[in-house]
Amino acid sequence: MRTPARFHASCAFAVLLVATPACAQKSRPGNANDAPGWPITNPGRGNGRVVPDATLGVQNQNNDATAESCSLWMVPRTQQASVDTATLQVPAKAEREYAKACRDLSQHKLTAAESHLRKAIQQYPRYAAAWVLMGQVLGASNQINEARTACAKATAVDSGYTPAYLCLADVAARQQVWNQALEMADRGLALAPMYDPYAYFYSAIAEFHLGRLSQAQRHASRAVDADPFHRIPQVHLLLAEIYGAEQDFHDATIELRAYLKVAPNSPDAAAAREKLAELEGRDAK
Repeated sequence: MRTPARFHASCAFAVLLVATPACAQKSRPGNANDAPGWPITNPGRGNGRVVPDATLGVQNQNNDATAESCSLWMVPRTQQASVDTATLQVPAKAEREYAKACRDLSQHKLTAAESHLRKAIQQYPRYAAAWVLMGQVLGASNQINEARTACAKATAVDSGYTPAYLCLADVAARQQVWNQALEMADRGLALAPMYDPYAYFYSAIAEFHLGRLSQAQRHASRAVDADPFHRIPQVHLLLAEIYGAEQDFHDATIELRAYLKVAPNSPDAAAAREKLAELEGRDAK
């Protein structure tokens, strides 16, 4: 597929989500991996983040670990299109292991979290939420192939479980297989279209890398609307990149300010501030 001509404008806008083929071929000032955005693939920074930090999970107001609160892609059961009977029959022992994994994950204890999840799955192999959380933990540990296997297992035991498809979208995005990321995100949206900002986010980032800027902007804006708790601040960086690619530096500035408001201490904050200052200086001239 040929990249639209307007997409090449993003080469002049340094808030890179990842080095695009067009930009990489023309020029790459400095290290593109040091620029703010998503995904960030430089293994020298943090844990080599590619997606929103899997060790943070969802900020659940009730702190109910057994209610899948630590899953990055949690969907309340009342908002799922369907719930497999097996998903509702999880034994208490398995739920306790899941809860322990949640606590370990919140403390960045990935090995311990994986151990508890394996015990939960051993207790109940049809535990879709545990398989998804396993994918999340393995992804955070950069065990990408194993993460994909775990996510796929979740779809096998419960084909109507939205987080399973977002788990697969996440894995595909880590590997920059954008068509697959888009397909899995769309399946997630089909199951829970009114809920999940992550589905919109994965769709948006995939559309962006496929050169479909208008679709990417639409889905990214919907992700913002569906995310009142700002769980995905990276979406503002994505919107800044989209607007930059369209030479709309005014709106790009707005998105950078929004990002810094909700994530002022993130690893990407310094670079975002630098770009914001550059754009504000441009407007002052």
